[in-house]
Amino acid sequence: MSYKIADATDIPRFAEGTVLTGRFSKRAYRVTCLIGIGANGAVYLVTDDEKQRYALKVSAQASALAVECDRLRTMADISRELHVSPDVVELDDVYFAHAYWPVLVMTYIDGEALDEWIKTKANLQQFPIVLEQLVTMLERLHDAGLAYCDIKPSNFLIEKTSGRLTMIDFGGVTVIGQAVKEFTEPFDRAWWGFGSRKADVHYDLFAVCMLAVHLLRPIPKHDLKRLATAHPRERRAYVANQMSMPGPHLDLLDRLSFVLTNDCTSRDVLRMLQAYLRSTQRTVPSYALAGSTRKSRRRWDSTDYGLLAAVIVFASSLVGILVVSR
Repeated sequence: MSYKIADATDIPRFAEGTVLTGRFSKRAYRVTCLIGIGANGAVYLVTDDEKQRYALKVSAQASALAVECDRLRTMADISRELHVSPDVVELDDVYFAHAYWPVLVMTYIDGEALDEWIKTKANLQQFPIVLEQLVTMLERLHDAGLAYCDIKPSNFLIEKTSGRLTMIDFGGVTVIGQAVKEFTEPFDRAWWGFGSRKADVHYDLFAVCMLAVHLLRPIPKHDLKRLATAHPRERRAYVANQMSMPGPHLDLLDRLSFVLTNDCTSRDVLRMLQAYLRSTQRTVPSYALAGSTRKSRRRWDSTDYGLLAAVIVFASSLVGILVVSR
């Protein structure tokens, strides 16, 4: 019996409990629930026979999944010590609804999306640290000649166990210089009228700025709807106004506003973020756990200075005794 390869544009919907078996690997995965739907596929939480959890992405576009798989492996190679992305388990086909569907199976990241994570006051205070982690990830991608492009809160998770920021969707990763394949309008440079829709370093850094704006100064949906038909000049003015509004991390937004209209490298932005962290006494090593801060150095008091003076006097006396004994 022969089967056709699925070529439909619709993504199949798997019910809870559906068992999917790899066409070539013969590994079986049981569907637990739908995690999310993206531009070129849907992601499900699945378990294998040993109850190990995985993220399974199904798509009608085998070539798109193959590219995403390659991007994931590239990211793992260039930033293995940072643990910033899921690991690829396998790329295979599964049979469902009289057709074979391409699937990408990855390790499952148990975490919260950025827009959910930031809702607590403690996490809001640690947001600059997370932003530093994000730019560190992007710097590795840029050095490899790639741009992430589809930067938005739902594409980044804060792991519940480690507190690390993790990238979870690599479908939009594009070779620098090519046209952007996937984007989300509120984070897109061209939509706001600040430049083209070409994959480059500034495209990502602009999106980082807009990510900060959306998380720190949320833009109402009715404003986005109105701006969709507005002149680019009005959109640019709106962004400038949002970044100057009073609220948490106003100084951070003020520094990021420079990135909107100036060509910067990811290293430039990383240094700026680190300087901001030092100025707010939130300096921590890169990829420190979100929610942790480095202990500040204790100030010296009169007791400390008294002890220092006693040590100096003792050392001077000892030197004098040694000189006399000679």
